[in-house]
Amino acid sequence: MDGESVIQPDYRAAAVFIAALAGSPAAPCTFQTFHDSVKDRKDVARVFHGTLASNFEELVALNKAGAGAYLTISETDLKGRKLANVVGLRALFVDHDDGEARETPLQPSIVVRSGHGLHRYWLLKPGELLERFAPALLHLAAYYKSDTNILGLNRVMRIPGFWHQKGQPFRVDLVDVRPQLKYTIDEVLTAHPIEKKVDPPKRAHVVKANRTPSDDDLEKRIFRAKRYCEKIDGAVSGQNGHHDTWNTAIKVVRGFNLTPSAAFEVLAEAYNPRCIPPWSDDELIHKIEGATHDSKLPIGFLLEKDGRGASPRGAVPRPAAKAPELEEPEPDDAPVAAPADAVRAMLTSGEHHDKIIPVLALIADPVEREILSNRLAYERKISKTVLKQALRLANPRRKLLSLVKREGPDRPGAPTIVIEPGKLHETVVAAEAALISSAGAEVYQRTGTLVRLYRTESLALRRSGEVERPIGALVIRPLDTPYLLARLTAAAHWRKIETRSQELVACDAPEQVCSVLLSMAGEWTARPMLGIIEAPTIRPDGSILQDPGYDEATGLVYDPGQAQFSPISEKPTIEEARAAMTRLTDLLEEFPFVSKVDRSVAISAILTALVRKSLPSAPMHAFTAPKMRTGKTMLADVVALLATGRPCPVLPPNALRPEEEKKRLLAVLLGGDAVICYDNIERPFGDPAICQALTQQVVSDRILGESRQVYAPTNATFLATGNNLTFTGDITVRVLLSRLDPQLEHPEERTFTRDIAAYALKHRAELVAAALTTLVAHRSGCLGVYRPNLKNWAGFGEWQAMVAGTIVAYGMPDPADSRREVEDKDSTRSYLGEVMLQWWNVFNDRPVTLTDVMKCANISSNEELRQTLLQCAGDHAGREINPRTFTNYVIKNVGRIERGMQIRAAGTAQGVRVWRVIKGIERFQCKSCDGTEFRLSKKTNTQICTTCWPEG
Repeated sequence: MDGESVIQPDYRAAAVFIAALAGSPAAPCTFQTFHDSVKDRKDVARVFHGTLASNFEELVALNKAGAGAYLTISETDLKGRKLANVVGLRALFVDHDDGEARETPLQPSIVVRSGHGLHRYWLLKPGELLERFAPALLHLAAYYKSDTNILGLNRVMRIPGFWHQKGQPFRVDLVDVRPQLKYTIDEVLTAHPIEKKVDPPKRAHVVKANRTPSDDDLEKRIFRAKRYCEKIDGAVSGQNGHHDTWNTAIKVVRGFNLTPSAAFEVLAEAYNPRCIPPWSDDELIHKIEGATHDSKLPIGFLLEKDGRGASPRGAVPRPAAKAPELEEPEPDDAPVAAPADAVRAMLTSGEHHDKIIPVLALIADPVEREILSNRLAYERKISKTVLKQALRLANPRRKLLSLVKREGPDRPGAPTIVIEPGKLHETVVAAEAALISSAGAEVYQRTGTLVRLYRTESLALRRSGEVERPIGALVIRPLDTPYLLARLTAAAHWRKIETRSQELVACDAPEQVCSVLLSMAGEWTARPMLGIIEAPTIRPDGSILQDPGYDEATGLVYDPGQAQFSPISEKPTIEEARAAMTRLTDLLEEFPFVSKVDRSVAISAILTALVRKSLPSAPMHAFTAPKMRTGKTMLADVVALLATGRPCPVLPPNALRPEEEKKRLLAVLLGGDAVICYDNIERPFGDPAICQALTQQVVSDRILGESRQVYAPTNATFLATGNNLTFTGDITVRVLLSRLDPQLEHPEERTFTRDIAAYALKHRAELVAAALTTLVAHRSGCLGVYRPNLKNWAGFGEWQAMVAGTIVAYGMPDPADSRREVEDKDSTRSYLGEVMLQWWNVFNDRPVTLTDVMKCANISSNEELRQTLLQCAGDHAGREINPRTFTNYVIKNVGRIERGMQIRAAGTAQGVRVWRVIKGIERFQCKSCDGTEFRLSKKTNTQICTTCWPEG
């Protein structure tokens, strides 16, 4: 497979990212492309202005040619990509290059994964000042110890959905999007506090030029430096531009005595925009680094009143008389040396690096600390890796992980478990008690397995055949031996008797204890768990479960994550109930439903997803349309967004053998997903495994690749989407169908008054409350009869009473009425009905052999019968009727009623079995009254005796 065939950018991911960042996927932005590997490839270096849709094809072509696709994060005037073109701030962000992101105290609005790196964005509220951008990013970079080369207002970042091609190609993935989360810069900085410096050293005797400024006039020096740079011509590539920029950096850093971060601000705003082309952030920082310690010019030589450098050119600074020492700070009136100045003086005086590193670790400015670290490594010939590790250990602000000492671990309250021969069972029981009582060890038992909860950390499970879950999905995971080994070791003080000394010594939990504990199903004391929910729900008794945590009454674990739900009344008024249903119908008003029944099915899907854990069974809800881009998947996402706060987890359409599909479905059900969607189905759908999961409360099978039998509850809401979706087999009596049809040739060009998915996520709490209010109001009886007169649907009685009954009580059609549409499209029913009709037209109810049927079908006058039999029992070429296939087909469908007819066995004739088709009334003896008159009951679809059950 060539590289270009692998590179397939994802428009949807890019559109979602831009919609969150700029307010709409159609918002005009400034795009940039560079070659990922070859810096001088000017043919792929482009700048675009406009919408994603208008530039997508060109961006894709350049991405396939090896260029990275970037977006200017700040808002521009769409005339360029320089600092002068930036007109507004959209977000603050950090770039974790190594992917080891520190835990964040403030929920990011957007999270993007770029290979091993991670980008976090905090969307900003309108009105923030441009000059606050660089200091805020420096603050975040210092807090997260992340990349500091992203300080420019015109900074570009990689666009999700496009491919990163440095080395092995990988797609930039959109991990999490929460566009409703917007902050002020102050809110972001307050949530990321940086600890103050501790025990700063005394002021060293730094180099003095004609003037040594204090920190009080820093703003004045920055202002003067900007005015100075505005008078300098910008550097031009190929015209000694590198040398000109180097000299400018020296004058700014040393001439105005600026810190590296202040110098970067000056050059980035007052000089770099006029360079052709502008320098990258990395290149500017490199020149500032060189200007800091390579120049011989004295510090502050441009701070004279006349603004001219009066110091002699090339003057060598006088070294400090003595290197500074870390002492207690002097009284307030005594000047104290800044750590950066102290490090420079120590480097100049030749101090040993062991004394420099503790002072270097005190520097708060990450850019300045990095520059001085590089200088120390260069001058003292120290490995940067070794120096980085030394700085981490020397930094007093760093919270190092406490290593547990074997002699006495600092875990108050943890029990001590002594491993003794012959006491394995007692040890296992004590281990389980320690595990359950230990802080943070939330362990449950579910269908014979010990499990725990976790949230996904990658965009999807990429292995073929598994469900794709978005980032943050709450998933049930069985405990395995390695995890249990770590948890048990941390939950108790483990001791064993040393053979030689016969003394108790510390040890890890034995692996044998973990294995035995995992196999003791039925003896565990862990709490039983039925499932997980991420929104309030209704218990089987009609009460509302809305308190987070474990619910003893149902065995459900309610984890709302970051969402906050208001209390929901269990006794709403009729006005509140009607307003709640209006809220749901308003949410769906822009979907092009074919009929009111189709809208009822969509409402049923929303209600079912919220209460599915309290129902023994529920039908599948399917969404179909005649063309793509009609809104089927969006409708499925709305259902999942309300139930979980995330888009719908999807399974690829079934392309496996039935036994393998059952194992795949079992693996998905073990994860405990609230909603599962079979997306973009192209073939007739009707796997036996799905049929079983829709009506049975628990399914069991062997896990793929293992021999053990496992069990999984089926309390998930199943959805399906596809164009002109059809069902076949037993699933036709287990599915509801909602049809969408915008009556347009190009439905993808429709415009909407709002982004429905974004609206559902933003107003999720209110919509969930509205949905549950409709159900509670129906159950409480304020709408009328709790169990309206609905057609019985075997297998889904509880669902009918709670969900379908609610919808009918509000005056809307019964969603079960859509079953007729499903049955009409069932090819199995259609073929069987046509076979019996053509059979009846030729033979009426006369008993015949199957050989006679096939012979008559080959007569030219019975062409319709022949074509019908070829459809259900033809050979591979479709030219002849296969006798064995036809016999199996008849036997399989004996007694099945379609179109008021059924095939019945009629005994034998000359040793050969004969068959006949009966229609309407059949004569045979009743076992109760010996009656012979029977009729077909339309209500129950069965043959009944007219004597026992007279008509009327």
